[in-house]
Amino acid sequence: MNGMKLCKDYYEKFGAPMIKEKFPEYEGRIACGHVGEGSDCFGFDDEISRDHDFGPAFSMWVTKETYKEIGEELQKAYAELPMEYEGVKRPTGGESDKRFGVCVIEDFYERVLCSQYPKKDRDFLGIDDCYLACATNGEVFRDDEGIFTRLREGLIKQPKSARHLKLAQQVALLGQNAQYNYKRACDRGDFIAAMIARTDAIKNALKSIHLIHGVYAPHDKWLYKSAHNIDASIGKCLGEIGELPANESIKNRVYMEKLSEYILELLRENGIVSHLEGDFLPDLSVEIARKGQLYFLEKEELLSYVLRLKKKQIGDYPDDETAKMVYDTFKELSPDVLVSVAVGIEYILSGRTETKAN
Repeated sequence: MNGMKLCKDYYEKFGAPMIKEKFPEYEGRIACGHVGEGSDCFGFDDEISRDHDFGPAFSMWVTKETYKEIGEELQKAYAELPMEYEGVKRPTGGESDKRFGVCVIEDFYERVLCSQYPKKDRDFLGIDDCYLACATNGEVFRDDEGIFTRLREGLIKQPKSARHLKLAQQVALLGQNAQYNYKRACDRGDFIAAMIARTDAIKNALKSIHLIHGVYAPHDKWLYKSAHNIDASIGKCLGEIGELPANESIKNRVYMEKLSEYILELLRENGIVSHLEGDFLPDLSVEIARKGQLYFLEKEELLSYVLRLKKKQIGDYPDDETAKMVYDTFKELSPDVLVSVAVGIEYILSGRTETKAN
């Protein structure tokens, strides 16, 4: 039984007719759907997850003005809908009362994000990706006004600045746990610490996969399933790790290195690490973080910065015509290329020997 389909069918059979009959003047002002914390919103529901907050139900999102006018009456009408559909009881009480029924649009986003709605790119840094995943999953069944959907669409694609900085953190932690802490813990015979390092490394890798592909990572319990949906090859690497006890240090070390190599390969394939050589992830995370910082700049600011760097690198231009030619060339480049060029020149100017040719 598919939870999302169950909710949508319930809405179409009972919810939509109720709104049309009892609130005809507001029909186009009530957004309906199923979005949020539930496993069924991710398509991950199974027999085990259906023991709580599962069943035929839906949410109605309205503006503050609409809520003042009909909010309580609309909630009462929702409560009077059939308590069972297709042999499944409608979830009520506890968290279900927060997730289903009537809710002010702004209140919904503040609740699932555990934060104010982000207004600037930097605001995304303060919101965990699992909350952003909850705000952008599921399905909107109807939204004539489009207010709920516009806010939702504003969250779907995380700004590259925040995504790179979050990725830099996960990559650095992966390196610390998989390439450093696990081995040292085993050498000390501290297998509890080794188990912690191994578990954290797996979590860091799974979150990195999501960030590399621009997908919000869900709650930890769904990290592997979600990552496997993004890239099934991760199963080859993690499948055997999960079966090994922590004190199988030699085999675990091999898999920790494979896991690190797997993420490094993804980083290079996607151009996220394109200048620094080496394979120690904490060192390489510096490039990712620097790119994240540069992505905060507007296109003109970034262009101006690159031109200043280029002048430092090659000196004064021989004439105005050459300067204009350089400007016109860089002006045509995308922000992604400009960021990469800026980082490359920065490393050349700093004398980093491990810098690749720009």
